[in-house]
Amino acid sequence: MKDKKQLFFLLLLNILIAAGFYLENKNAGFTSLVSDVHSIVGIAQKFDDPQRYKYDLFLNDFDNVKYYTPFFVQPLRFVAYFMDYNYVQALNIISFFLHLIYGLLWFFLFYKLSRNFWISLIMSLLIRGIIWLPGYEFWGITGIWTTMPRTVYIVFMPLILLLLFHFKEKHLWLSAFVAGFIFNFHPITGLGGILIYLTIIVYFYFRNRKTIDKPIQKVILILGSIILGMLPFILTYFGQTSSVINYDLGVYQNALNARLPASFFDPIIFLKSWNRISALFFLTLILTYFVVSLFKKSERKRAFLLVTLTLALIIIPNISVYIEQGINALFNRNLRISFQFIRLQKLAILPGYFALLFLFLLLKPNKITTISSFFIFLLIVSLSNGKMFNSIPFVGDDIFRTILPNSLNIYNHPSLENNAMEKMLDYIRKNTPEDAVFYGPQIIRSATMRSVVLDSKGASILIEGNPTEFTDWLKDRNEFRKLEDQNSQIEFLMNKNVNYIVDDRERFNLIVPVFKVGHLKLYQL
Repeated sequence: MKDKKQLFFLLLLNILIAAGFYLENKNAGFTSLVSDVHSIVGIAQKFDDPQRYKYDLFLNDFDNVKYYTPFFVQPLRFVAYFMDYNYVQALNIISFFLHLIYGLLWFFLFYKLSRNFWISLIMSLLIRGIIWLPGYEFWGITGIWTTMPRTVYIVFMPLILLLLFHFKEKHLWLSAFVAGFIFNFHPITGLGGILIYLTIIVYFYFRNRKTIDKPIQKVILILGSIILGMLPFILTYFGQTSSVINYDLGVYQNALNARLPASFFDPIIFLKSWNRISALFFLTLILTYFVVSLFKKSERKRAFLLVTLTLALIIIPNISVYIEQGINALFNRNLRISFQFIRLQKLAILPGYFALLFLFLLLKPNKITTISSFFIFLLIVSLSNGKMFNSIPFVGDDIFRTILPNSLNIYNHPSLENNAMEKMLDYIRKNTPEDAVFYGPQIIRSATMRSVVLDSKGASILIEGNPTEFTDWLKDRNEFRKLEDQNSQIEFLMNKNVNYIVDDRERFNLIVPVFKVGHLKLYQL
């Protein structure tokens, strides 16, 4: 790209977006974060001081968490060091750079494929918007709550394709290594990226196999480079987790069923969860582009590739469930990967963005049309949080409403913070011992650095980190739920070293709360 004015505008726009989100979250509290990030912050705090969380559900033992996203945890700790260990603001700093890099890399990928500045700019904004997908997954980047490992991965994902398309056969090892290396940020999404990469390689091999020299050597080079990039995860995960069964497998499966939805273990149910407007829209774009290509030969190669990618991203993750079941039955093991692997099919929407790009290009818009389209799109996005758009598909959905920070919006999106919970957390920090143990929301763990027991989110870490303690969690939870009177429940909790309860219902009204705010009550045992 040689136009310096366009390059300046691109950089300025992405700096404004990144800075807008940063300033918007300058005073954010822990309730602005999501549960996955709370677990990560707790792990980082455990590394900062191993003496913390002695009675916590999963942070009581370092071995439970050593496998968990070290490529995100350690950089987060590094940034937090310069922020006086304010982890929310450390995440905010990281978010600023992620927003900036995300906008630039996705723009350059779209521009590489289109050579149209304004259409690429529209696409680089659109791909920021949040889309909710099957398996409790999402695509996009917005407020501080999206600063998590999966977002870091999709920020750098365009690098794989940019390197592949730029160097082609010349330096395949480089794009392959990058595909493996950034996989470490979020292995589940990373597997999807590697699947996309390999599908493109295989697709073009079969289309051009007569002109490709030394194919076997190239396959070895590609796979070797990917594995080399993946080594940090491979060594960490398989060095810190075990598939040996030294616990009751039936109880373990019951615990999984209690913690995770049935769709994670049943491909048919998971496929049905694609039946939502946002997901179907992107699949429809792929189908539309494919139909157009049947009548326009110049588009056929790209259309067939997008269809191939979509099918690979949906079929292969679903098949993995049956493959894992077969391996476990044959070798009497308990591999625990497919319930994660099935979720990487979220990337099946990605070909839809490229289909939309190519459909735009087929319209052959002139420069005035593309420039005006960009500013009209920007105006609609800035207005999309207005009530008048609530019932309008897409414009009134998160895919439009989450693209820009409030400073660039005409109508603002609401804050995610829970003021009552923030006040409760502040009270706990100031008025309870550091070694106190809580029964209550898992946010208490990261926000106050206190131990929490029996929470479901904490149990998720134990699924892979410590299956034995995961089964113990189910036994404890079931035993607690069977207790009908408050005195028995309180006695049970005290036996678990619980000193405090945080509750938003009237389950413990026999005790006088020591602090109340809104519907939240803090009880001391």
